[in-house]
Amino acid sequence: MSETPTPTTNLADLAQAVESLNSESDDLNSTIEALNAKLRTLNVGVEAWAKGSNRDEPTREYGYDNYDGSWQLCTRREIGERDLLYGSSYHPSQVGDLEYKPLLKCSRAMRIEGLALVPQIVRELHTQVEGSVAAIRAAKELAAAL
Repeated sequence: MSETPTPTTNLADLAQAVESLNSESDDLNSTIEALNAKLRTLNVGVEAWAKGSNRDEPTREYGYDNYDGSWQLCTRREIGERDLLYGSSYHPSQVGDLEYKPLLKCSRAMRIEGLALVPQIVRELHTQVEGSVAAIRAAKELAAAL
């Protein structure tokens, strides 16, 4: 017959898990800062986005964009009717607008989700860069033919 765990055992297990989480997430910001610096060094100059998995905020995306004068990893979400219902400071005319936030200023859970999506964001950046190169070359060929 198996023993039922006691609350003390469950709390001890939780404490150990929380200690691991805190230890691992201590450098979340430095990891994000390092990624931002490496991407800025590349001078990508295009934005790219990946959908988050949060069912409570289905419009939440994580990506790389020029926010507040600096290219960085960030989030964006569409302002919805729900925001107006819960006493936010949004005006009804803002419904449908996008709200941006640097990943560095997000909750730990959002920073973790954002970091998990970095490979997808980098793939999308690569796609966007290749598309931009193709568009520039096509425009140059057209201009040369005129």
